[in-house]
Amino acid sequence: YYRHPTEKNWWYASKEAISYFLDPRIYLNENYIYIFEKLNYDPLFHTEDAVVNIFQNTFLPRADANYANHIMGASTRYNVSPIHLSTRILQEQGVNGSIASSGGTFTYNNVAYSGYYNLFNIGAYSSNPNVSPAVMGLVKAMGGVNGTDTTYGKPWNSIEKSIYGGAEFLASSYISKGQGTLYYQKWDISPTSQTRYTHQYMAN
Repeated sequence: YYRHPTEKNWWYASKEAISYFLDPRIYLNENYIYIFEKLNYDPLFHTEDAVVNIFQNTFLPRADANYANHIMGASTRYNVSPIHLSTRILQEQGVNGSIASSGGTFTYNNVAYSGYYNLFNIGAYSSNPNVSPAVMGLVKAMGGVNGTDTTYGKPWNSIEKSIYGGAEFLASSYISKGQGTLYYQKWDISPTSQTRYTHQYMAN
């Protein structure tokens, strides 16, 4: 790997590292095979009980008692696996949740805001060392400081709106554009991708 010349704690991957992680064979085991699972909704396999099981003993049932209904509703509306939505929320928020799932107070440009949610941490990145990525994600959830961005149902001022908005974002920006597996979201090499090689889900 190679250190980035200006971004603190960022590194360039080597050709050898990229070649290794691109190789599908390394994911062919019990733990990693799901990187190839189709991320569309399938009513034969995707049930509300599965969603409830994923969130047992986590923050979400305490934060919104109707969370499973929201996830299933978003799944059917946008044709996204509720398992994918659930595990992505859990990956982003952790077992105990975060400022992005609590609606708590945060400060941006010396102004305090509260009541916004971004369960998928969409737009949660920052090149400013004085502003955390989580705060930037919440500014995104607001629709920007001026509230002019209303895409994906913004502002996300409830858990329900954050779930529906995040599901719509994943469906329209990735799954329906040829990146319908976690592998193709991590590596934009799908033969049906509209953005070949340039549209990874996260800068990793």
